[in-house]
Amino acid sequence: TPSSNAIFIRVAREPGQPGIALVDYPAFRARLIEQLYALRNPATGEPVVRDILTREAAFPGQASASAPDLTLVLTDYGFVSIRNLEPVIFTRPLPTGTHHPDGIVLAGGPGIQSSRHSEPLPIAGIAANLLHSLDLPIPADFDGQVMTSAFTAGFLHDQPVRSGPPTRPVKDGEVQEDAIPAEDRDKILAQLAMLGYLEE
Repeated sequence: TPSSNAIFIRVAREPGQPGIALVDYPAFRARLIEQLYALRNPATGEPVVRDILTREAAFPGQASASAPDLTLVLTDYGFVSIRNLEPVIFTRPLPTGTHHPDGIVLAGGPGIQSSRHSEPLPIAGIAANLLHSLDLPIPADFDGQVMTSAFTAGFLHDQPVRSGPPTRPVKDGEVQEDAIPAEDRDKILAQLAMLGYLEE
């Protein structure tokens, strides 16, 4: 896809279907990973791919089967384009719509430590910390954990971290096709294109 660096490997689930045979999947994926790591920028000789995340590593949990087989992290944290251009690897004159894997989380208010914390907080932990700050239980199947060092000892004493029931299954939370009216959908797509997430 244009902004996720995702690779979906087509697997033939039944004879006659397009894709690789299910029995060949592990070897095919391993070979593809090896070839992607070997990819070099012809201008610099540097590797193009910094890391390759497998489905199991990047997307554990209920929705793993719907996740990409591989997710590429490029050396410059850039994105794979949907355009078929030459040269294959190039630097845009002005980067737009890019992200860096390290973000910033700011928190303040009652019960929050006032000192700076340099402890990394995975993005999945943000929801758990917000739930805890609202005195809500953390679903048992949440990937994220509460960063207790962000809260004061008094707050944690009065409001200990609680575990709750698991979230509802993915199938119960699926978005209906008509959930977004066509007019709103077009506005959203136009905004995403303006931000550089979609290419014309």
